[in-house]
Amino acid sequence: MRKRPGTGRLAQGPERGAQLGGKQRRLLPGGEVTARVELVEVDEVGVGPLGPAARGLVDLLGEDAHGGMCRLAVGSRYPSAWQVAASYREAQFVASLPPSAVGHFAVPVLLFDSLGVYRMLSLVTDPAGIEAFMREQLGPLLDYDKRHRSDLLVTLAQYFDSGCNVDQAAAALSVHRNTLKYRLKRVRELLGQDLNDGPTRTNLHLATMVWLTLESLRRTGQA
Repeated sequence: MRKRPGTGRLAQGPERGAQLGGKQRRLLPGGEVTARVELVEVDEVGVGPLGPAARGLVDLLGEDAHGGMCRLAVGSRYPSAWQVAASYREAQFVASLPPSAVGHFAVPVLLFDSLGVYRMLSLVTDPAGIEAFMREQLGPLLDYDKRHRSDLLVTLAQYFDSGCNVDQAAAALSVHRNTLKYRLKRVRELLGQDLNDGPTRTNLHLATMVWLTLESLRRTGQA
């Protein structure tokens, strides 16, 4: 069997059929994550962030892709077809992250290689260290959300990913800005931290990124 370089790709969005390469491929209904893996030769993917193969899939998905209803998650390129499973796991991880972590809903293609900090965190071989850091920073919020089935941690993560812009975060969470401000006040009380302090904000933001990374890895069976 000839080894071929390739990447794993994962489609995310509503159910529909697509004709590709003379074969009918079905993109399964997904909510958050649906999967269809393909082996793609490197020269098909192209050197740029959106090569011919990916562009072809985006075009086939049409308005669903460009309108944010369906997006493609793409893992890293590997030199051998034997490593396509690793690329597929990366695509799964990308697809399971929330929109605030990977870009606006209108972005049709999500690249593992463009994840920045999330990519680095997902590749940590022993997550115990970063999980301990996360719990040190966010322990009271984790406990509160678990007891009350609330979403204060999601709120805080979205607030940071929105550049601490109240209006933008409220819109992303589909809540009134006053509701968001009340939640942030509760977060400050539980953590006993000033969210306007630079080092504190950095630590808490990184901790929310660790939490999102670990949750995404667990949802995809990688942790």
